[in-house]
Amino acid sequence: MDFERVQFRKLLAEATKMFAASEKDKNKWSYVYDPEANFAGMMENSLPRCWTPSLSKAYADAKPTIEVKTPQKPTREERITKVKELRKHGFSLGEIAKMQGISKSTVKNYLDNYPYIK
Repeated sequence: MDFERVQFRKLLAEATKMFAASEKDKNKWSYVYDPEANFAGMMENSLPRCWTPSLSKAYADAKPTIEVKTPQKPTREERITKVKELRKHGFSLGEIAKMQGISKSTVKNYLDNYPYIK
């Protein structure tokens, strides 16, 4: 709850309290909040047939993870291949240069297989 938005903390606290006080099978009940109907409380529901106790445990035990991957800069060979592919599709040297973030002269050198390119 510490990480939840302030607006929801009160609702989460109420839901947690209601689940803790309930002696019924908690897997068959949901906490529902509907401000338009002026309703907040528990409602019985049936779980989908595909749901299993192991799924419930997996979700309960899950820790949110955020995996951040930094984009890798393409190799020169990859840039050359991409430039040639774009040129085959009819893009101009200037368009290719803008898309690839390189100069038009570099695009021309890539297309002409300039001697320093292996």
